[in-house]
Amino acid sequence: MRESKAFRLFQEEFGRYQKLFQLDSYIICFEYEPLDETVFSNITINQESMVATVRFNSKLARHLKSHRNLRYAAKHEAIHLLLGRLGDYGRSRYTTEQDMCEATEELNNKLMFLVKEE
Repeated sequence: MRESKAFRLFQEEFGRYQKLFQLDSYIICFEYEPLDETVFSNITINQESMVATVRFNSKLARHLKSHRNLRYAAKHEAIHLLLGRLGDYGRSRYTTEQDMCEATEELNNKLMFLVKEE
């Protein structure tokens, strides 16, 4: 698979999960650039401005290219975005109990639609 086609598929899959996880309020910027050669992709989230930068590795180690699963990598980064607010609050030394309650409730409500009843 050519890298440009792989990058497009990665973006499409990420968009699918962004919609599924109800994360449409974020502005998503995609970058196709060299990362550490063992990293498939990564995400940086600016929670305050609601902007996330999702990077797809343009220089993946040759021996790992056959192991890259674009759908898995896109889902993985979208889950990081889903957990972004909670993680941001968790790292803040000024997080209030109300902030944590709000972030937990937001995540809970999203997961209610994703987790299927048995």
